[in-house]
Amino acid sequence: MFPSCTDLAYKKAVEDGADYIDCPVQVTEDGVLVCLPDIDLFSGTTISNSSFRTRISTIPGIKSTPGAYTFNFTWEEIQKNLKPEISTPYLKDYGLLRNPSKRNAGAFLNLTEFLALANENPPRSGVLISIEHAPFLLENLGFGVTDEVLKALNASDLKQEVIIQSTNSSVLKKVQQLNSSYKLMYKIEEFILDVEASAVKDIAGFASFVAVSKKSIYPDNIKFLLNKTRVVEKFKAEKLPVFAYLFQNEFVSVSWDVYSDPIADINLFVKGAGVEGLITEFPATAEAFRRSPCSGGSSTPPYWKPVRPGELVIMSRLPALPPSPPPLADGDVVEPPLPSALE
Repeated sequence: MFPSCTDLAYKKAVEDGADYIDCPVQVTEDGVLVCLPDIDLFSGTTISNSSFRTRISTIPGIKSTPGAYTFNFTWEEIQKNLKPEISTPYLKDYGLLRNPSKRNAGAFLNLTEFLALANENPPRSGVLISIEHAPFLLENLGFGVTDEVLKALNASDLKQEVIIQSTNSSVLKKVQQLNSSYKLMYKIEEFILDVEASAVKDIAGFASFVAVSKKSIYPDNIKFLLNKTRVVEKFKAEKLPVFAYLFQNEFVSVSWDVYSDPIADINLFVKGAGVEGLITEFPATAEAFRRSPCSGGSSTPPYWKPVRPGELVIMSRLPALPPSPPPLADGDVVEPPLPSALE
């Protein structure tokens, strides 16, 4: 409905029933922590149409393609020269736009402003703070983003639950050492079809939740579901609640097996896979599912049962399926501690 990480998007999410609102923390050149969807300003801002589009660089430590990184711009430069831009993940392939009338609506927020907004417009449960690229920022800029996030949280008067999320286990382990009151979510970026028991135990040692891609739970081929993995089952055996990501409303974002229906898609993951949480760009859709009398209880009608993956694919002619990726192993989870800041 609105550009990501803006005041309007957060307020709308709370209005639509989100339990948590999230701030992906990025760092500016002058050390301000801001909420932006990506460290590269080409995602979520109008930089491609500004004079700043020439200030690009290639940093292999972050990604192989050129980008305009937040730490090369001051907070004032971003606020004065750029506007938010709504995401359009299905524009290139399908020509689908999201709410063009609000394409550049809303205002950017720094972390302090985000926490104040969460106090003024409290979601049901709390906030999720995402920390990425912490080793790079320490080694190359001498900036301890994890420490600075904790300082900002301590300085706020936030009265709600805090979840810290990262794909980097060393970030979560450091938070665990410094503040045991925060819940920790380990996000698995990789597409996995299995996970080793030892890796599950490692994650359970430092995380309160684990976030897994939808495809790692129900793998598909060109949107036809193939089967259900045991990934959720294995994490839940170690009492690790699983959140699935990313849920969207566009019909091309969900499988043909659920009739391209985003609510039937949610039903599949909640009832079929048993996930405890959803990470979504459309909280109103998740809230509609949660409020439905068919979403729980023993009186669920037969037509509301989750689909069986693989039943539709056998009716279709498909190209040869790709080989299965290896399971998530210890080496994918265990990482060295965060490096010391530059002297």
